[in-house]
Amino acid sequence: QNIPYFFKEGCTWTTQTSYGLSMRYHKPGCIFDAGGSCFFPKREDELNFLLSLSNSILFEFIFLGMQPTVNFGEGYLEKIPVKCDNKIQIKLSLIGDNAKNLKRAETSLGYLIESEYDCSYFLNDRLCSLKECIYNHLLQLYKLQSQIAYCETIINNLVFKSYSLNEAEINTILEERGYPHFYYPLVTNFDDII
Repeated sequence: QNIPYFFKEGCTWTTQTSYGLSMRYHKPGCIFDAGGSCFFPKREDELNFLLSLSNSILFEFIFLGMQPTVNFGEGYLEKIPVKCDNKIQIKLSLIGDNAKNLKRAETSLGYLIESEYDCSYFLNDRLCSLKECIYNHLLQLYKLQSQIAYCETIINNLVFKSYSLNEAEINTILEERGYPHFYYPLVTNFDDII
């Protein structure tokens, strides 16, 4: 179905999952099916904005209120109201683009697979121990994940602001869906712990 949309840039998500709604960037040149539905912006310049909005806690909260199961069908998606002024839309687009690039970097960093692990990825001189290489790998990975979590927090705050939610409404949503990482205080002396 919807063959004219094949190979177009958009947003994709898994339609059946117990994890929760998670929108991802759908690269141009790819196709989709019923298990991994897609939506496409009317204007290309709205893609990062819509990707940010659809990954917000509020968006998932609304979606689950309409469809409270593990199924995230596209019929409900189009009924979610989009409310955003131009200033916030621009901010969400910029943060969304940054988050998308950070996520791409995190994915390309890869996983530690013993048979394929190469320390030269991190150090030019290959004089490091395996322990140092793994530490450097994890440090780079944690830095990217922290930046992604920070972007997610900014996105959630902008979306809450866009929908003019008060503190009590925001707390109700966060208690239901969970608090993002950056809503928690930082651990003092974290470097000494590891």
